[in-house]
Amino acid sequence: MALLVVGSASLWTYTVDDAWITFRYARNAAHGLGVVYNAGQRVEGFTSPTWFVMALGAEALRVSPEQVSKGISVVVVAAFMVMVWRRAGGGTMSGALPLLILAVHTPLLVGIVCGLESAASAALIGCVLLVASEDRVRWKLLGVVGVMALMTRPENVVLLGSLGVFMLATRRGQRREVLLVTGGCLAVLAVLLAARWWYFGRWVPNTAVAKIRPDGGAMVAGWNYVCAWGMRYWWLAALAAPAFFVRGARRTAWLGVVLIAAQVVFVFVAGGDWMPQLRFMLPVGVVLVVMACAGARAIAADGRWSVVRIVSVTAVTLGLAAQLWLFRTDRWRIDYEQREIRALEAGPVHYVADHTGAGDCVAARDIGKLGYRANCAILDLVGLTDPTIAAGSGFRRRDRIDRDYVFGRRPSYLLLQSEKPDEGPPALDRIARQLVKDTRFGEYRLARRFELPGRHFCEVYERVRGVVSVEGGQ
Repeated sequence: MALLVVGSASLWTYTVDDAWITFRYARNAAHGLGVVYNAGQRVEGFTSPTWFVMALGAEALRVSPEQVSKGISVVVVAAFMVMVWRRAGGGTMSGALPLLILAVHTPLLVGIVCGLESAASAALIGCVLLVASEDRVRWKLLGVVGVMALMTRPENVVLLGSLGVFMLATRRGQRREVLLVTGGCLAVLAVLLAARWWYFGRWVPNTAVAKIRPDGGAMVAGWNYVCAWGMRYWWLAALAAPAFFVRGARRTAWLGVVLIAAQVVFVFVAGGDWMPQLRFMLPVGVVLVVMACAGARAIAADGRWSVVRIVSVTAVTLGLAAQLWLFRTDRWRIDYEQREIRALEAGPVHYVADHTGAGDCVAARDIGKLGYRANCAILDLVGLTDPTIAAGSGFRRRDRIDRDYVFGRRPSYLLLQSEKPDEGPPALDRIARQLVKDTRFGEYRLARRFELPGRHFCEVYERVRGVVSVEGGQ
């Protein structure tokens, strides 16, 4: 447990930009504006009701939602690790090694400190697996943990639904209990959907509309995403494999396979994610550790498996060494992203916050810290908080952005991203290229250019009052 605290503390100052989107929703709600990102626009641009309630409580108490979110993640992950420790045999070697892997698993550590619900959601899925695989299932506890997982991440509906169907098919003598737990989760889901429709007018979050593209391109991207994870963490699957061959661990192994398959299907539909450390595969890594834990305990309980026990301990030790090496090499990427976020806040975010008021509108791609610091309307060029852009282009189709809509909003400032090549002028990203080639971009002049870490720039364009360009066109 101490190793987990040390590992997360070494990354504690790292927070992804998207976390501040939820925090702005909470701040507006705490100030009486409603559950909105921009005043008067009811759009669900956050993914976790649990994380919104947490941030709302922090804002109401006037404490940092960033620090509260990290603290809650630590508590949830620590509770999960205690359950793993007890299941693996307490202070034995078979119980210590899975905890060591979790404590230095870089995706889990990054998930804890990033400000999002990723680590807490993965830990709750791990708890569901631990409870569901017991000989005598504590059904009330399973229902409570299932509801918590359901409220933390929307795709957990797929995981819990798949697990429920599998348990109905395999636990014929306990179908009544399975149906009761499933019915309780469905009742909570129905309340959540009704509240969402009543307040936002939609059955699904706007973030899902912006990100998920169930087409061939998303499938290819999802496949590449899973393969990238597999190339880094294949040894976790190798550690979990013995669970299928040990009598006392097979139930955990097959329940884990169901959860992993459901998560992979979701990744294929969503097409992966841009977040660091392949966060959509974090639940898979946690489930594999639980499977490895069950296998290690079963092997340790059987003296006849002495050779297998030695091989398993050796494999876990090598896996632990591999994870420590990955953590060492991943620090460079994390530190780079942290410097970029700080540069954005110190440069364009600070500039826009000082030059805008409540009546202004700012169009930008990275809207997290910008939205939380600036007291103005924000036009999200990725579409997470804007339904028009989400439906027309969104996260994965940035070169199809609706320019008529963007310029029709007449933003006071445009924040465009660019990259400096080895030769020639800076190259704009896909969103910026679409906006710059429109004749209405002539209404804007370059106000400031901020250099970011690496070879990146953020250019702030200000709309010049009184200048009128030809509507539309190339």
